[in-house]
Amino acid sequence: MAAEAKKRKVDKEDRRFQERWKLQYFFTESRNNCVCLICKQSVDVAKEFNVKRHYQTTHANAYDKFTGSDRAEKVKQLEAGLASQQRLFTRARDSIENSTKASYEVAMLIAKHGKPFTEGEFVKDCVMKMVDNICPEKQQEFANMCLARNTVARRIEEISADVKRQPVMKAQTHLTLPSYLFFCEEWMLN
Repeated sequence: MAAEAKKRKVDKEDRRFQERWKLQYFFTESRNNCVCLICKQSVDVAKEFNVKRHYQTTHANAYDKFTGSDRAEKVKQLEAGLASQQRLFTRARDSIENSTKASYEVAMLIAKHGKPFTEGEFVKDCVMKMVDNICPEKQQEFANMCLARNTVARRIEEISADVKRQPVMKAQTHLTLPSYLFFCEEWMLN
């Protein structure tokens, strides 16, 4: 049999972004990717050939006119635009995560107090009235929180399944029988 040829792995070549590509090709590094500051596209492999080809085929005609300090200023301007765009997405993701977490916490309180699942809608109405008077600028964030009956029911089911799964997971990490019994007893008391 013929010996198999070694396949070249691009990820093992340890290619990295070069700072000089910022001024030469309007590229920057974002989350370990080479991203074009102009069109926000990323190249698959951080090689100068790929970065240069992208710049020359898509942006060279419009951006070759910038030289020296004008070029550096344009790079700063494009970097600021990319950073503000990334902050916008981060804020939106954080807002969604916070409203989901709050929804779970309200569902947990509804379950602990034995209230009907429809109470979530009542709680949201109350919260919205408070937000209108206390901090109207946050109104949209609170409006995005879903406390509909079906959502509250689903969240309570997920919390219940997680609570049932926790003692088993704890017991698997502590393989002795006495500790398993201790965790089961602790779970039953809560």
